[in-house]
Order: sequence, then structure tokens, then C-alpha cells
Amino acid sequence: MNADLTVLIQGREHGGNTMQLFKKIELEDSIPVGWGVQAMVASHEGDAGTTAMRIAHLGGRVAHKAELYDALSALMDDPYEAHVLVVDCDGYGGLAIGQRAFGILAEEVERFPVILISSECCEQTFPVAREAPIILRAPVSAVAMRVALEKCFRGHLLRTRG
Repeated sequence: MNADLTVLIQGREHGGNTMQLFKKIELEDSIPVGWGVQAMVASHEGDAGTTAMRIAHLGGRVAHKAELYDALSALMDDPYEAHVLVVDCDGYGGLAIGQRAFGILAEEVERFPVILISSECCEQTFPVAREAPIILRAPVSAVAMRVALEKCFRGHLLRTRG
């Protein structure tokens, strides 16, 4: 990262000062966080739903499954089909169903990243390890999805074949 920083200090009419910071941004710093990420999205919203659009706007590719257990089955059969499972829990009966799905997947595919989205969520959680899912409040914001994807893959390589 380039550390160039320009500081401009201007006087104000009422005796105070204003400081403006300008940071030079390198191309690699502005690449979308989801670039190259294949997300399996289990949602009744479809491909044009909020969750899928948030991931797509961050540079991710979305594979949509309307049924949660179809998504789980696809990932258990081939864990390389996606890099992360994102579940819109409200469409399947709530957060408890999403947590049960995480448990089922964790038994079959070790340390697979999972993001659960639910309106039942009071506090968003971003666990340190992959032994627990990331839980986001619905409707999911662009910032929350960005942080969740960054958390999923910080320090981890994407699963690839071969």
C-alpha cells in the first residue's frame, strides 16, 4: 500500500481550523473484497434478491438455491462448488434453522465458512474461528456483507480443485 498522504489545513471564520486528509489510493486497495468468491446463496429471494445483489456488487459470483437442503446437499457432494454458504434464514423458519444447517454442514465439510442472515439477530457476530457461523442482521447492509466476506477469507486461501 502506498503511504502518500496530503494534509490541507484551512482557517475558518470563527477561529477554528479545518483539516482535510487526502489519501492516494492504489489499485489493489480498491479491488472489491468479493473478487473471485463463489457464494452459494440459499434464499427464497432469487438471484435478484438483496443478499445476492450485495455479494455481486462486492465482486462475488452467486450460485442460487431456493431450498436450503439443496444448497447443503450440493456443498456436501462437492465442497469446491462454492467458497462460502450464505443463508437467508427468515425464508426457512428462522435463525435456529440456519444454525442447524451450519451444524449439518460442519459435520461433513470441515471449517466451511457460513454466513447466516436473520431478522431475529439482535447483535451481529463475527467469530474469530470458523467453528461458528457469521451472523448478520436482516436486511443485510452492504457494509455488513463486506465485513463478513473479509472475515471469512482473512488469512485463508480459497478452496480450489486440483
